[in-house]
Amino acid sequence: MNQDLRAILKEGHIKDEHNYTHETVYPPNKWNIRSAFLTEFWKRYCDLVQDGKPDLCLSEKPSNRAPVILFFNFQFHNNGNLDMETPFNDKFIIHLCATFQHTLFTLMKIPTELHAKTLRTCYLEAPSVVDGEVINCRIRIKFPYCKRDTTIKTKKIFKYTPDIGYIINASLQILNTLVIVYSY
Repeated sequence: MNQDLRAILKEGHIKDEHNYTHETVYPPNKWNIRSAFLTEFWKRYCDLVQDGKPDLCLSEKPSNRAPVILFFNFQFHNNGNLDMETPFNDKFIIHLCATFQHTLFTLMKIPTELHAKTLRTCYLEAPSVVDGEVINCRIRIKFPYCKRDTTIKTKKIFKYTPDIGYIINASLQILNTLVIVYSY
């Protein structure tokens, strides 16, 4: 293990036999970084990475509560009518986000006064990838303030989701849509 990383971990560590926030493999150890030190810890860790320091092997323990993240992979037939940079319009993106906001609101019974913050949405789109006659478009939608128990089955979200296909431009022929929900 990098000695600078070890020093940072030791500085921010609180001894606790049952709780930990991070693990190292070599040497094997569990670390519980105190909350008040987390910002400083991450700043200094990122500095080590930026400086190209070796042996920064560290894993973060997943939380029991995590934000909802949706991964979409839309596959379209390349019929020559697609704008390769932006295959769908803003109306589609807004509808997609709003559809899942409504689904989460329904499933999680979020109080009205908490809607604005809890259902705040981050939208990320990767560059389209062309594979012969197929165009793959990857989208990620994250609800950073919508935390949920990571043991809840993710398929349940789609049981209540209305069809989104009708909002897509009719010139697009969707071949396949893969939607994966993660909480980590």
